[in-house]
Amino acid sequence: MITWQPQRGIRQALVIKKTEANNLYFVAAGRSLRKVEERIGLLAQQVAFGWVSSLLILFIVVWLQKRLMPS
Repeated sequence: MITWQPQRGIRQALVIKKTEANNLYFVAAGRSLRKVEERIGLLAQQVAFGWVSSLLILFIVVWLQKRLMPS
C-alpha cells in the first residue's frame, strides 16, 4: 500500500498484490484521495462546531445558574 502525489494537488492511494497462482503477476488498484480529504475536512469542521457549541451552552448554563441561585 502506498500513497503518492503525481502532480501538485493530486494524491492517490495504490494497493499492489501478488497473485497466488504463480507469483509472476501483480494486481494493482488505486483511487484518488480527494473525496477522503474532503470528508476529513468536513469532519474537522463538524468537530470544531460541536466543541464551540458545547462551550457556549456550558457558559450559558453556568451564567444562568449563578444568576438564578443566590449564593
